Amino acid sequence: MEAVQVVKYLQALKSSDKLSIKLCDVGIITPYRKQVEKTRLLLASVGLDEVKVGSVVEFQGQERLVIIISTVSVFTLCE
Repeated sequence: MEAVQVVKYLQALKSSDKLSIKLCDVGIITPYRKQVEKTRLLLASVGLDEVKVGSVVEFQGQERLVIIISTVSVFTLCE
């Protein structure tokens, strides 16, 4: 669900009349390797694979006009 929400944000940015942002100017940072993989696959499936997706380490020394930070919380409910 987190990756789907990221795609929705990207689609809103891409279709905005007020912003002129190229997809290559956008980065998505997420702390988990599997979340990076899932997000990359989802972006590729909807034609948004120009967006850089990676962990904090992968973004060291890079600059982007837009950064989306994707965090994932996993918890269980105990009864």
